[in-house]
Amino acid sequence: MSADGGERPAGYPRWVLIFSAVVALSSALPHVHQACTVPQGEIFTGIVESHQDQNLYLVWCRQAMAGRVMMENFATAEEAPPIFVGPHWLVIGTLARFIPLPLIVTYRILAVALAFIYLLIVWRLLCAVLEDERARLFALVIVALGSGFRTFVAIIHRLLDREVLHSADVMPELWAYHSFLLPHFTLALCLMALLTLLLVRAWPAPTGRGWLGIALVGAAMTSVHPYNIAVWGPLLLLHAAISLAYRALDVRAVMANVAALLGAGGMAGLYVLGSHSNPMLAAWAEQNVLRSPPPLSYLMGLGVVLPLAIVGRFVISRESRHGPAMWLLVLWPLVTAVMVYSYPLVPFERRGVEGLHIPLAILAGAAMAGWVIPWLRERVGERRAIGVAMALLLVMILPTNLKLQYDSATTPMGRMPRGWLEAYEWLAEQTPDDARIFTSIRVGQYCARYALRHVYVGHVQVTVDAERKEDLAGEFFRITTAPERRAEILRGSGCGWLAATSGQEPAVKDMPGLEKAYDAGDMVIYRVPDAGPPPRLQPISSTR
Repeated sequence: MSADGGERPAGYPRWVLIFSAVVALSSALPHVHQACTVPQGEIFTGIVESHQDQNLYLVWCRQAMAGRVMMENFATAEEAPPIFVGPHWLVIGTLARFIPLPLIVTYRILAVALAFIYLLIVWRLLCAVLEDERARLFALVIVALGSGFRTFVAIIHRLLDREVLHSADVMPELWAYHSFLLPHFTLALCLMALLTLLLVRAWPAPTGRGWLGIALVGAAMTSVHPYNIAVWGPLLLLHAAISLAYRALDVRAVMANVAALLGAGGMAGLYVLGSHSNPMLAAWAEQNVLRSPPPLSYLMGLGVVLPLAIVGRFVISRESRHGPAMWLLVLWPLVTAVMVYSYPLVPFERRGVEGLHIPLAILAGAAMAGWVIPWLRERVGERRAIGVAMALLLVMILPTNLKLQYDSATTPMGRMPRGWLEAYEWLAEQTPDDARIFTSIRVGQYCARYALRHVYVGHVQVTVDAERKEDLAGEFFRITTAPERRAEILRGSGCGWLAATSGQEPAVKDMPGLEKAYDAGDMVIYRVPDAGPPPRLQPISSTR
């Protein structure tokens, strides 16, 4: 491992550019397939993963396209002040305003572009910390295509006809290729990799300009995902302390860590301040709880890369490469392991694994070059060793991503009936801007996106008291619910409009007090003449 910031090649090898472009473009294949094979009478929404989240992001982008900086939370019916959701959504929305393409197309192009940029940044980082070209090759492949044992676990479940294990690589935070489906996840990875690269370069040659760049990138990273400070704060402090104790860095060099901490921590602090001063952000923060799965789930999700990374740590130690970069790579997974099980201190535990694949891939790359290839060389010869090693690695890391591609290309959740879109467009044109629409959660997420109207329930975390409302919406549309109870639920919602799908419509078509306003076939819109005022925002705990 390089101790001085490593090699800084003038350009990128052609194979790196081609490989990165192919991987980035491949992440869009499910969307292309869905768009080309959408059945008659349906439309492709442009989303194949994390539907509620990405519909919400597109709501923010649409508001940014209209010139808004503070965003309305259309995923809930409560009246509340607008919220600031991050500069990246303003940038994406502003770009989309001037690009003559549908928003969803611009959104997906940005996702591919960010994936490509991420892999190029990672290559620069690999050149800075790994001297062996073979180690760089394997590390880049792991970063780009890495995944865990999810597919193998699924095979076991099928053979046993029951679930016995859970693999965390179902989570988009854990691996880059899954993150490529969500543009701002990839943006966060770009900034995280860039911050790591700038730190590695700044330690041997500290300058004021370098510290400023580090602080700005750290601030940008936590402006996208504020929760990254939960890992990066302790990581930077611990790394500085150990580096000083072992004299790997002097006080001046450690100022790079301080700059990163000030930038990342300062921006995260602004978000914390906002969550205490804005009632909508406070309500959002109160229910934004993402607990980690059991440790075995993470072990399955990291797959073969974790044991390889452990071996890589000893390979690096054996070669006496104890620079500050090595300390960062070793401490990163250790700090993450603690923080992802630190509830209630960190209520969003599982978010802490974002970027973890970076140090693991680098260490695993060192293991492939320093242990696996020498072992294979003795058995299959010099010329075949690298090819066999790569084939074995791909067999272990590719199946889950291939399954992800197949599932994304075939999921019916990426489509919706064309009549839904017609109903949403009618709502956008015929209802006042402050209209509240009573919906189920799937209808609500698309209604907020396409109509830009407040919905009763549209997101499991951003809708205020989403769990209770989702249950009430389910009860409302249940055919066996008593009319009096249905009227009570609707009256308490404060919604002046009702959107019912063709499957939900039989439960409400004869309900007294409703006026049919628009029938799109797949969806019917009703007006609720005697609707009460929109509900006031209250602490979530007070409604339970």
